[in-house]
Amino acid sequence: MKRNIRALVTGAGTGSSGNLIRALQAIKPTPHIVGINHDRFVLKMSWARCNYLCPDPDSREFVKAISAIIKRERINVVLPTDDNFVKALSDARDRFPIELLLPRKKTIDLCQDKYALTAFLRRRSIAAPLTYEVRSLPDIERIFARFSRGGLLWCRARRDSAAPTS
Repeated sequence: MKRNIRALVTGAGTGSSGNLIRALQAIKPTPHIVGINHDRFVLKMSWARCNYLCPDPDSREFVKAISAIIKRERINVVLPTDDNFVKALSDARDRFPIELLLPRKKTIDLCQDKYALTAFLRRRSIAAPLTYEVRSLPDIERIFARFSRGGLLWCRARRDSAAPTS
């Protein structure tokens, strides 16, 4: 007997969750899709059949709230759509009523840090961009001097898309 998919999609209402939900809806039989988001305005744009406003993934209430939704909706797979949800789920993986399909915590922690991941890949001779860590604003001029004038540079936050400077 085929088991019906009952999926919980995080970040419901965002572009990435919308793409994922539409892809899931193409499966036959169509899965039961539940969306969650901590932003009620974004959640209004969700394509999921059922949606829940949930606490921010960084909050203490997140795990308890998500666990309750998983139980209530009989969820059998959780599909996180951004780094914050992946980290929150990974850090609390033993507290959820179902097994999460996530890599080991150590792998997720490494991938959450763009600089550490790039350094890890380069140490293993895996192609990755030449990367320098900026620890302070005065470092920028010295680091930029290492690059040729004709090349393109990409400066990005070490974590998330707008990482804090601490």
